[in-house]
Amino acid sequence: MINRPYSRLQSVGLACSISFIATNFVTNQLKYAFGRTWPDTWIENNPSLVQNGVFGFNPFHGGPGFASFPSGHVAAVCAVMAVLWWSYANLRPIYIACVAAVAIGVIGANYHFLSDVIGGSFVGITAGYLTRKMAHSKMAP
Repeated sequence: MINRPYSRLQSVGLACSISFIATNFVTNQLKYAFGRTWPDTWIENNPSLVQNGVFGFNPFHGGPGFASFPSGHVAAVCAVMAVLWWSYANLRPIYIACVAAVAIGVIGANYHFLSDVIGGSFVGITAGYLTRKMAHSKMAP
């Protein structure tokens, strides 16, 4: 496989995978750096806005109870959808629907604040865009 060019589908699939992995790495580092508490208590009685009235950032605190910002779910879906957005433009309404479903779901279930979703969107779209730009010269037409 190394000595032959990838098909368009293989190239896009590889770019989606790389974008997803890069986004996961960056998001996990940002979660630790920001230390944002969650809107509701989900993990081992973590402090939250709903249960304890705790709202804010605790930089470099660490732990799963301080990992709300940015949203990893939204970042992941945006990373993959961003690569697909520039690869198969005719399916863009589907990509928007996928991102909207995840964003509305995590906010509606009280997993994330709106700002967490916006931050995750930024990380995912940026990673997807950069991955697509780097892979563009290697992708089959």
